[in-house]
Amino acid sequence: MGVASSTWYMLGITLAAAIAPGPVGISAVLVMALADPAASYYGRRWGQRPFLGGSVEGSAIFLLVALAVLLPRHPVPAAVAVAVLATLLERRSWPLDDNLSVPVGCALVLRLVDPSA
Repeated sequence: MGVASSTWYMLGITLAAAIAPGPVGISAVLVMALADPAASYYGRRWGQRPFLGGSVEGSAIFLLVALAVLLPRHPVPAAVAVAVLATLLERRSWPLDDNLSVPVGCALVLRLVDPSA
């Protein structure tokens, strides 16, 4: 029996907020909170083409939602880089749960690539 997904989610949110308090941490948490469930729903409902253990359709929705969260808050190059990274982390986060790797990865990379953060 493994660790519950909600445990990883809370740990990911806590670490993202600790790594990057303020707007960067909020962005990282919002990417996880909005893009992951949207991708899951869309991928299960309409996903047909496999992609890294999920579907192209689900991953495309994750990317679009992540961009929608990040673009109003961060410079375009930073938002695009983080959205792409988060999409790949969501698909291939093994051995870590994506609920941990996505918000932490977003927070770390945003701190590195967004000079205004």
